[in-house]
Amino acid sequence: DGIGDVCEADTDGDGVIDDLDNCPAVANPDQTDTDGDGIGDACDSLGDSDGDGIVDGEDNCPAIANPDQADSDGDGIGDVCEADTDGDGVIDDLDNCPAIANPDQTDTDGDGIGDACDALIDSDGDGVSDDLDLCPNTPADEPVDTDGCALSQLDTDSDGITDDLDNCPVDANPDQADVDGDGLGDVCDDLIGTLPVISIGLPYIEVDSTGVWTNVDLGEVTASDAEDGDLTQDIEIVADQTGPFLTGHHVIDYTVTDSDGNSASAQQIVDVIPQASFGSSLMAEAGSSVEVPAYLNGLAAAYPVTVELESADISVKESIEITEGNTEGSTLIDIPAGYQSDNLVISMGDVTNAIEGSRTNLRIRIIDEPVAPIARMTALQAGELVRTAYRNRGPLEVIAIVSDPNRADEGLHLLDWSQSDDRILEAQSETSDLLTIDPSALPEDEYLVKVVVTDTEGLSTTAELLMRIKEEAPVLTEQDSDNDGISDIDEGLGDEDLDGIPDYLDSIMVPEVLPLIEGVESDYLMMTEPGLSLRLGSFAFNAERQAAEIKDALEDLLGGPTSELNAMSDVFDFEIAGLAYPGQSVQVVIALLAAIPADAIYRKYTLTDGWMDFVSDANNAIASAPGTTGSCPPPGDSAYVSGLQPGFNCVQLTIEDGGANDGDRQANGTIVDPSGVAVSLTSTDTTSSGGGGGTLGLLFLLMLSIGAMLRANNRRYVNHS
Repeated sequence: DGIGDVCEADTDGDGVIDDLDNCPAVANPDQTDTDGDGIGDACDSLGDSDGDGIVDGEDNCPAIANPDQADSDGDGIGDVCEADTDGDGVIDDLDNCPAIANPDQTDTDGDGIGDACDALIDSDGDGVSDDLDLCPNTPADEPVDTDGCALSQLDTDSDGITDDLDNCPVDANPDQADVDGDGLGDVCDDLIGTLPVISIGLPYIEVDSTGVWTNVDLGEVTASDAEDGDLTQDIEIVADQTGPFLTGHHVIDYTVTDSDGNSASAQQIVDVIPQASFGSSLMAEAGSSVEVPAYLNGLAAAYPVTVELESADISVKESIEITEGNTEGSTLIDIPAGYQSDNLVISMGDVTNAIEGSRTNLRIRIIDEPVAPIARMTALQAGELVRTAYRNRGPLEVIAIVSDPNRADEGLHLLDWSQSDDRILEAQSETSDLLTIDPSALPEDEYLVKVVVTDTEGLSTTAELLMRIKEEAPVLTEQDSDNDGISDIDEGLGDEDLDGIPDYLDSIMVPEVLPLIEGVESDYLMMTEPGLSLRLGSFAFNAERQAAEIKDALEDLLGGPTSELNAMSDVFDFEIAGLAYPGQSVQVVIALLAAIPADAIYRKYTLTDGWMDFVSDANNAIASAPGTTGSCPPPGDSAYVSGLQPGFNCVQLTIEDGGANDGDRQANGTIVDPSGVAVSLTSTDTTSSGGGGGTLGLLFLLMLSIGAMLRANNRRYVNHS
């Protein structure tokens, strides 16, 4: 075997090495084996087949000498009889690698397979062999991926944050932003950046107007979000876009924001169709041309608005067109020279982009005698129509506009400004029908501008305009003081409808409408006929009110309530201007602040009579309608019945210019009317506070008669064609 005998074992010392000795435990140098069984006779005679000195019955390996009886696994079979396939000295039963010699039995991964046999060594015990393990030092008990790596060992997106701590391990996000706090980083959150959705049931709505303001059912509007669910309660809408609506085209903006800060918006279109109406009756001569106007009760949703004209009295082919951004238009109608009737009626035919209003017939009174002219005034400062001028805004121009149905007087009238406030006359330069005033030369105060217009027949009329001069113009900003959706700076300091309320404080830019309560624009309105103008009366203007109700202001002026005022529910101070001719009767509707009480009367104030009852006659009347709280039918509506009906909310007055109910008692195209509903007074109350009106009459007279000194030498004839 390549090993010298002297180096090999000879247990029994018989000169035969154990590997060749047929009885290695008993000396038998002759090696006699009588029966040829491979066991020397010396051993056979002892019943010790392997000759190891241990009889077979006790030998754990009787066929192979093993005098030490080694039994490593304690199974009763000597080691020399058990297999050691790899010959590494470790029996196969104990060998962690029986096929490959590994006497040291190294088992690095402790899996029971010796390293010599372990082709899939898993040093860190993570279930992935070292030859495949990209992370060989995985901490114990941490789950790994197929590469043998735990999250704590990876930084997949190389953002400096290991995957076990990274809220978005696949996309670099070192800031770990998570706006919705759901534990998923924004860059990985599919719902981040997803906009909520607004659903509008009625994207487009078209309704006919029911008055100056119209209530509109906007239908259902909902909002939802993939992450947040229902967001309907979070929808935001501009307050003044929820209605009621003025006429015209409205865009309602809805917005909603989800929990991630994502916003969505949607629009709803609401078109409120205006009413087209004729104005009050006109006056003209046969053989003349008369201007026939039509009026809208607000802006149109679409232009142009056309009104076809018809007449059963004459042939009419004309139509009226109202152009973009306007609420009125007109056309000329020729009245035949031989027309004999006292009246001519023009009717409304087809109307486009509007609906028919309350006045679809226009009566033209045909005259053949001289009548007084009509005058009205406007005032301009810095290019804006104004009732309040400022000392630092430059010159104030007051313009007299004269109309006369008598063609013979056309273009020639005598204009006399001398009855205006003396202080104005000292600070003015006069050119024909234009009075130019220097406000910087006047102190802060109210000033009455008055012009007397006389025609060539000697018939005259007057026009008055109460103006206010203030020290310095306010600085307007982006604020929207009147909540009409237009900033103060865009509306400006002017007074386009000359109602005494500056535009930036006036949410109702409709000449025939005046608010009754400050800050309330959709309810409690006063309305007159289309084509006329309502403006604050002198008391309201003097008190710088932005509405016509003045009961508390009168109490302040009088130093407290009086029996007359106590008997009145409210007091309204207004003027109606722009009448077609002197002496005309016109209608005005008031939405009462309180329903008509039992035993109600209507009280008025005039310069000559103080407090008095409303006078009803052929040209003056009082009527009422149920309406609803704060809302009334327009003037002339069939809902009005004669008298003051208890519980009704609306009063309609028919007032004659220059008649008993006109506060200035002048047939001048303007009606002055401080008045209101009252309960009946006792005879004692009436005597004590009625009649000439006492202190109140003096105050009112003082307010309206400022600068009444006449200047006869200031008269002149002017051509104002």
